[in-house]
Amino acid sequence: MNDKKKYKILIIDDEKSILDMFTTKFKNEGFEVFTEVNGLNGLTSATKHKPDIILLDIMMPGIDGFETLRSFRQNTSLDVIIVIFTNLGNKQEDIDKAFEMGANEYMLKASFTPEEVFQSVMKLIKEKNKS
Repeated sequence: MNDKKKYKILIIDDEKSILDMFTTKFKNEGFEVFTEVNGLNGLTSATKHKPDIILLDIMMPGIDGFETLRSFRQNTSLDVIIVIFTNLGNKQEDIDKAFEMGANEYMLKASFTPEEVFQSVMKLIKEKNKS
């Protein structure tokens, strides 16, 4: 990363392989990385660490990604970019629901490499920093 700020990312996913792969990618790109395996822990972690961006899975034990997203958006102290990052599928109603609930992006895990996810994250951060 060229800019001086060390960005923080919170990855909330119950698949260890996904957490490991994206933790490695974002640490290699200079991010401070936090991970959680469910939405409830993710909410606590986000409040504590104040990440710049969250990668959020939908299908998780306990509260799912949609409920977690709703809770994030109701917490006015969190001004965070949220990317829904799922294998749930490309059903239009899920995509529409995610955006209506305040997601900044919707990505299918199976369709993107870690590099493509990183590039998308950086684009979202740059857009946010312009505003």
